[in-house]
Amino acid sequence: MREDEKGNINLILAVVQDISAQKRAQQALLKSQANMRYILDNSDTGCLLLDKELKILSANRLANEWAFSEMGIELKEGESF
Repeated sequence: MREDEKGNINLILAVVQDISAQKRAQQALLKSQANMRYILDNSDTGCLLLDKELKILSANRLANEWAFSEMGIELKEGESF
């Protein structure tokens, strides 16, 4: 915005960017993550996702139940397995 010496606005500049594709991609990712979490949590198999340093990225309900009953530990994201 630029004003002249009398305080009148004589220029307004605006930049507009279409981010609708980014928003759609973000919503699709969130839906996919929610679907995967639902599938894993309702599976009859314990699932544990680790990174290359063996830190827990994700564990489903059955994996947590197994870890607690067998080792007395709770699986927490970000902790080493």
